[in-house]
Amino acid sequence: MPDGTPAGADGADDYFVGSMTDFARRVGRGRVTFAFNLINTIRHLPSDVAMLAHFDQMSRVLAPGGAYVVGLSLSFYGAESASEDVWVGTRKGTRVQQVVQYLPPRSEGNAKGRRERVLSHLCITRAGEAEHRDSSYDLRTYDLRQWRTLLCASSLREVASIDEAGEACEPGDGHYNLFVLTGAR
Repeated sequence: MPDGTPAGADGADDYFVGSMTDFARRVGRGRVTFAFNLINTIRHLPSDVAMLAHFDQMSRVLAPGGAYVVGLSLSFYGAESASEDVWVGTRKGTRVQQVVQYLPPRSEGNAKGRRERVLSHLCITRAGEAEHRDSSYDLRTYDLRQWRTLLCASSLREVASIDEAGEACEPGDGHYNLFVLTGAR
C-alpha cells in the first residue's frame, strides 16, 4: 500500500510488488502464516548481507508458528559442470522456445566465485516471423555449510528439509531441497 498501511488491512488485495529486502512494513508484523520462495528465486539476492536482510524481513512478517519454505539448489563446488535446459510452448499460433545455459561457479567461462552465470536465448515465432531475445544474469550460490551459517546468523531456523516429492530428507551439496523455516524461539 503506498500510504504504509499493511497489505490487506483495508480489504484490498493481499499482494504488491516489492523488494525481497524491504517489505515487512508493507505486510505488517506477524501477519503471514505461510510463505514460499521456490525454484532458486532467493538466489537472486546478490550477497550474504542481502540474504540476512531478507531473513530479517521474513522473521518480522511470520506469525508465531508460521512457516517459510525456501527452494534452493545447493552447490557442490568443483564437481558441477555446465548444463542446459530447453523449454518450448505454443499458444494461438505463437511458439516460444527458450534455451537456458547454466555456468556453475569456478567453471571454464565463469570465474565469478560464488556466482552461477545464467545465459538465456529466447526465440518467439509469430506468423512466420522470429524474434530473438538474449539475456544473462548471475545467481548467488550456497553450499550447505554456507546456507546454514547464514541461517544461524539470522532470526530464522530450519525445522525440516524435504525433497521435491515432499518427503523428509537430509540436504546435501549438489541437490535441490525445500527448507522449511520458522521464527527462532
